[in-house]
Amino acid sequence: MAEPLVIPIAHDFLCPWCWVGLFQVKRLKAEFGVEFKFEWRGHELIPEELDWPEPKAPMPEPSNKPPILSRFEFLKLMDGIEVPNVERPKRMRMHYALEAVEYIKEHAPDRVEEFVEAVYRAYWERGERIGDIDVLEGIAAAFFGSDAASAGAAEHRAAQPDESLRTALEERRYRDRIIHFDAPSYAAGIYNVPTFEIGGKRYAEQPYVVLKKAVGEVLGYLGVEVLGSNDFLLGAGAAASPENAARYPTLRFPPSPAGRPYLYINMVATIDGKIILGGRDEPVVDLGSETDHRIMKQIEAASDAVLLGAQTLRAAKPSWNPKARTRVVITSSGNLPYGSCFFSETPVVAIPEGSHPRIPGQIETLRFGSLEGLLAALQARGIAKLLVLGGSNLNAQLFEFGLIDEIFLTVAPKIKLGKDVPTIADGNALPRESIQNYSIVEEIRVEDEIFVRYRRKQ
Repeated sequence: MAEPLVIPIAHDFLCPWCWVGLFQVKRLKAEFGVEFKFEWRGHELIPEELDWPEPKAPMPEPSNKPPILSRFEFLKLMDGIEVPNVERPKRMRMHYALEAVEYIKEHAPDRVEEFVEAVYRAYWERGERIGDIDVLEGIAAAFFGSDAASAGAAEHRAAQPDESLRTALEERRYRDRIIHFDAPSYAAGIYNVPTFEIGGKRYAEQPYVVLKKAVGEVLGYLGVEVLGSNDFLLGAGAAASPENAARYPTLRFPPSPAGRPYLYINMVATIDGKIILGGRDEPVVDLGSETDHRIMKQIEAASDAVLLGAQTLRAAKPSWNPKARTRVVITSSGNLPYGSCFFSETPVVAIPEGSHPRIPGQIETLRFGSLEGLLAALQARGIAKLLVLGGSNLNAQLFEFGLIDEIFLTVAPKIKLGKDVPTIADGNALPRESIQNYSIVEEIRVEDEIFVRYRRKQ
C-alpha cells in the first residue's frame, strides 16, 4: 500500500465547528478517492482548571436592522450541514471522550475514525453524555462487538476492551496526551478547533472549498476528472487544459524491498499494446499527448533515479532532460548520445561484466554482474525509488525476475499493429503458474487518454 496522506486535526467533541469538520473529513475521503490518515488530536476547550464561561447578554440591535449570518451560520450554509435539534448536556467536560480516542489509537488503530464519528454522533444527534465513562464504555462495547470488527480490534476483543477502556479512563492514563485551551493549545499553534494541518499549513474553522483546494494542491490535482467523479477537484466544470494539467494524485510509495530500490515503470502504449509508432530508432514523442508528457515529468520528479536501456536513450530527443537528478543507462557497446541533455546532471553508465565499451572519462561507470547486483548497488547509493523507462527488453528482464513493483501506463487512443513491433515488455513468455497479477491503484481519464497505475499483488 502507498503511504497515506496524513492530515492532523485538532478538535473537541464539544465544538459545533468540529461537528461540521467531521463531515468535511468524510467528504474529502469520498471526493478525492485516495487514502488518507486523519489524526484526531484532542484539544479540550473547557478543561478542568478552567471555569465555565458565563453567557453574555446579547447586544441590543436596532429594530429595523436586517439580520445577518454569523460566521458559523455562514459555514453551515456553505457546507450544507445542519446541527441536529436535540437537547444536549450542559457544562460537560470532554476529557474522558478525548482520552477514549487515545485508547482506541493504541488498541484498534484502524478503527479510530469510526470511533470518533460514533462519539460525535452520540453527542450531537442523540444528546448522550459522552463525558461519562459509562456512555463511552457502551459505545466501545458496541464497537468492538461488531461483526465487521477489523483484525486489529479482534485481537483485543478477548481482553474485554470495554472494561480495559474503563480502567484506562479511571486511571487517566492518557491525560497528558490532551492539550488544554488556552495557553497550551496556543503554544502548539492551535487557536481554534477544528484546525486541519494540510501540507504543513494550518486551516482553522474553514469551509470545505478551502480544505478541498489545500488537499488538491498537496496531491497535485489541477482540475481533472478523477476516478469517474463528475465533480472536478478544483471547481465543477473546470476543463482539463495545459493550464489545468492532469496529475497522479498520490505519488507515495511503500518502503524499498530488502536489497534493492522500489521499482516502477512508466510506459505509453497504443490500444493494441505497441510502444512505438515509427521505427525503433525514432523518437516516440508523438505517441502520447502533451498531458502524457507532463505526467511523465511528474513521475520522473517523484523518483530518486531513472534507469533505461541504451536503445531507449538513442531514440529519445537530444533535449530530453529527465526530472530525476541521477540517470542510469545500461550499455554494452558504449554507443550513446553523450552530447544529449541526459548527461547534463549525474549520469551513470552501467556496464554488464564481460563488456568493454569506451566511455568518456568524465562519466561515471558502474559494472554489474546481474540486474539484482545493479539494483543492490543503486540502493547502496541511497536510491530508494527507481523509475524504469524501458525499453521492452529491459522491462521484460525485470518482469521475468519479479522485480517490477508498479506500472504507470498511458493508453494512447491509437492502433499500430505489427507482429514484430515492440510492446511494453517482450522477452520470454512466462508459464501459466508464473503469471504476475497487478491491481489498480489509481486511474485518470483526460479526453481520450487513460492513465492507469498498477501495483503488483503479493
